[in-house]
Amino acid sequence: MKRITLTLVVALALGTFPLSAQRGGDDDAVAIETLVAGEGENKIITTGYGMTHEEAEQDALRNAVSEAVGSVVSSSTTIVNDEIVTDEILSLSHGFVKAHKAISVNGDANNGFEVTIVAIVTRSQLIETLATQGVKVEYNAGGIFAKYNEWDRLKQDELAMVNKFFGPEAIEKRSSNVYNYELRIGEPLRQGEKYKVSLDIIATENANYQAEFDYFKAVLAELCYEVAPLTYLMPTIHLQEGLPEAMRYTLKYPNGVNRKGRTKFKTHLLDIYEVDAPRERNTISPVMAYRGNGRGAFTARFLGTHESYASTLLLYNKYNKPLTTQDLSRLNYSRISRECEVFDFFQRSYTPFVFVLVEEANALTPYRRITFYKFINQESLGVVRNYLYWMFGEMHCNIVMDCTDGERVYPFEGNDKCVLDVVDRFNGKLYSGCTSQMLYEGYTFMRPTYSPVVFSQGCTFTFTPERFSAIRNIELVPHRSVDNLKKNAQH
Repeated sequence: MKRITLTLVVALALGTFPLSAQRGGDDDAVAIETLVAGEGENKIITTGYGMTHEEAEQDALRNAVSEAVGSVVSSSTTIVNDEIVTDEILSLSHGFVKAHKAISVNGDANNGFEVTIVAIVTRSQLIETLATQGVKVEYNAGGIFAKYNEWDRLKQDELAMVNKFFGPEAIEKRSSNVYNYELRIGEPLRQGEKYKVSLDIIATENANYQAEFDYFKAVLAELCYEVAPLTYLMPTIHLQEGLPEAMRYTLKYPNGVNRKGRTKFKTHLLDIYEVDAPRERNTISPVMAYRGNGRGAFTARFLGTHESYASTLLLYNKYNKPLTTQDLSRLNYSRISRECEVFDFFQRSYTPFVFVLVEEANALTPYRRITFYKFINQESLGVVRNYLYWMFGEMHCNIVMDCTDGERVYPFEGNDKCVLDVVDRFNGKLYSGCTSQMLYEGYTFMRPTYSPVVFSQGCTFTFTPERFSAIRNIELVPHRSVDNLKKNAQH
């Protein structure tokens, strides 16, 4: 029988990112501090480059101010002298940046640095400075209609920022590949005049997996409208008849600053008495991943207020929020159009769109970390979902067969065949006897507890005797194409 040689091309271990997301002990609530834009301010996440860390950060600051300028300059205005903005505005970058912090640093002294920052830029001060230069700017006048327009602008800004870091073009620029690939070939089987060859592609998590995951968390926390980290505290046994046992979580969030300028924190309690989350990951088609709902939903049933139980009324009434006419008009979302009250444990204005990240969960321990990221634009969640499927679910490799006639045959393209099902729909429910409902919706990513993460795709090829005898080499070739992501994202 003809011997088939095998060449393995393992994915390159490329750039890494720092651990930016905060972690805490098993029994300590973790507060995630993010920068929040106030009235007359823009929150901008951007990247700068330089031969030193300081130069890259300064470049990022200038880019943040430049983006803020572009967001307020009237589209009907033509700036004849671009140097006005370049020299007068960008040279005063620090004056317009109220606060900033680096959320990712990559590179070295030999190849230069890439620094991603989040910055709060004072839009009102920018407008005043631009006006002194004779540049027309757009701004909203007061009134209720302007508030709706501002909310719509925030939705578009959020989607633009999410696409900037997690959209197809952004992924195409990134260099990390979170899996190494191995090709295993079975003994060829002759059936009649034809030959069958079975191949298995094994994807194994490499060092970039954790680095990319931490980068994702750090950026996501700043992109979203608000973040709420829940940390498992203890099991809760309710003595009142009919009230279910639950898992008690703490919700810790920043709450102003003290006299010394240090952040103050406030802690609330939440009870979840039922969590139903898919455990085993399987492989699905790209159509199911990008256009369907996968295998099912991550369901979390929270304990809400109930007229029969005084303890729940005392603990959880603060989470019942009435929806005003302005809320309904601002959101303009049919699912909540007839609701009068919702159960909402976030601090800022209500919106139902959430992404849920579950960590440190296995068969023996409770779900210790459940972090909710609230968005104001439903489309933003779709971009995040697609990023997760592409980065952590797809096989980015091809099988290439070299033949004696010099032809290269591509019988398998990984990203068109196999996707590890890493995202579930979020299904939030409320155990409550009152009129409130939990109307959060979105997606969940459960960080695998086993390490390394490994999944496989098997395939079988059938060859004629002529083609089989012509095969000289079977090679596994990793790639970074985003064509499949672009194609499915369009739908």
